[in-house]
Amino acid sequence: MRVVMYHYVRPLAADSWHRLKALDLGRFKAQLDHLARQGRFIGLKPLLAHAQGAGPPPPEDALLLTFDDGYRDHLRHVVPELRRRGLTGVFFPPVCAVAERNLLDVNKLHFILASGVDPVTLLAHVEAMASDHVCDFDRDGMRRDHWKPNRFDDVDTSYLKLLLQTLLPAAARAAIVDALFLAHVSADPRGFADELYLDQSDLGLMLDMGMHVGGHGAQHLRLSWLPAAEQQQEAQQSADFLRSLGVMDADLSFCYPFGDHDEASRTAVKATGFKLAFTTVPTPYRPGVDDCLAIPRLDTNDIAFD
Repeated sequence: MRVVMYHYVRPLAADSWHRLKALDLGRFKAQLDHLARQGRFIGLKPLLAHAQGAGPPPPEDALLLTFDDGYRDHLRHVVPELRRRGLTGVFFPPVCAVAERNLLDVNKLHFILASGVDPVTLLAHVEAMASDHVCDFDRDGMRRDHWKPNRFDDVDTSYLKLLLQTLLPAAARAAIVDALFLAHVSADPRGFADELYLDQSDLGLMLDMGMHVGGHGAQHLRLSWLPAAEQQQEAQQSADFLRSLGVMDADLSFCYPFGDHDEASRTAVKATGFKLAFTTVPTPYRPGVDDCLAIPRLDTNDIAFD
């Protein structure tokens, strides 16, 4: 079966952030039409039942739709389209975003890149700021080792994301992203978060509509970078939040932030009561063969349909 992963879904032509790397709503609808011709959509219940030994494996052509990060896009645009088609989706919000209104650094970076600032100029600025924050920042060495495109980004954007999501020390990354966000996007991160993310009442409404809500960590951190005890805390806080929304223990599912996990991550989510956990490995899933605590997912960009 195939599990498909989505993030932003919005009508880009009418959006003030039309440069945002998002899936246009029209293309989302067309992709659902395409997928419907190829397989059968299922909700999460059959997968949960199979993982707990209470049901058969889903059919080989099964399709499951998942949506990460708790965006208002999902209630405004995705849920109405799913309901029109009689479908359900799985939505994975991080606690800090939807409950605490903390704007994730990864989202700050998305909107910085969508602000229209020239990527080459932006990258030069980031490297200059990195030199100010990190005394031994080796620009030439960094470029030599990491100057390459990824599956979805050109070389400048890919390298910029690596610097601000992975390569620089955490304090430097946060300071640089905050400064760039204030300069190019908004002086009100909290207000921006209120507009960007769902809240708890939204999630309750989505549950009432038959959608599934799963865990995406408390602080949206790369779990494998954390000690085992902190991984356990991230999983526990995520599970507690879902229970506060009314999600039953038998329905607990988890999505690793950034797809990042290790053996300690899988141990933590299992010990916390999660029955399924999803990654970002872009391959089909084989129920009963692959680990149900490391379920692969195809990105929407992996689905060719033109």
